[in-house]
Amino acid sequence: MKNIFLLTFLCSNFIFFKAQEKIELDRPDQTETSATVPLHYFQMENGYVYEQINKVENSQQFPGILFKYGIGESTELRLITQFNFDKIDDLKKNKFQPITLGFKTNLIKGKNKIPNISFLGHLSFFAKDDNGRNRIIPEFKFLFDYNLFETVSLGYNLGMEWDNNLNENYTYTFTIAKAVSPKLNIFVEAYGFVSPIISADHRLDGGFTYFLSNNSAIDLSAGKGLSKFSPDYFVSFGYSFRINLKK
Repeated sequence: MKNIFLLTFLCSNFIFFKAQEKIELDRPDQTETSATVPLHYFQMENGYVYEQINKVENSQQFPGILFKYGIGESTELRLITQFNFDKIDDLKKNKFQPITLGFKTNLIKGKNKIPNISFLGHLSFFAKDDNGRNRIIPEFKFLFDYNLFETVSLGYNLGMEWDNNLNENYTYTFTIAKAVSPKLNIFVEAYGFVSPIISADHRLDGGFTYFLSNNSAIDLSAGKGLSKFSPDYFVSFGYSFRINLKK
């Protein structure tokens, strides 16, 4: 798996084509962009996350990969794969997370004070509940974003997701991003998960994206939990690229 990740990283740097516009990413923040991958474009967003949950428990996600493919002017198909390294005291557990399939489609093109609005839907397969039964876990979000000023944008998501036992969680994100230069974007974000049966989980993070070209970027972010049941802190970095498969 590590060799595959390294190979895609190296190969993508030798792919040159005229881009329609700068690559749009769903990482490194938790706020999904309303933008979709252009028609016939394939995009990979690769990332690593280290999460210190408490003094004795931590989790690493590597690689976490989001595959995207544009099937229309405003719709993309999505596939998410992820491998986790979990540690509690001296007990270690490694496992693949359930495969997630989904799509994103633009509903409204923003104009003036009206934001861009998109819908995102996912289904996670082969998840097991507390009794070992296989589950298909749904998730959906409505995605909003618009430009406050020429170099400052606002984005927010509202949605619902379910855990392996099909208990619902309400999710929210709110982020402000600024283009410091044509190649560098920075952001700060608040997001969280609210459930009717367990305590809420609120978090704060920030970071940057640096565009290597119109078609590739690297990112770095970090954050901390704000609630009793949130992780102590977390850090993440990633690399993303896209190619036009029609050419």
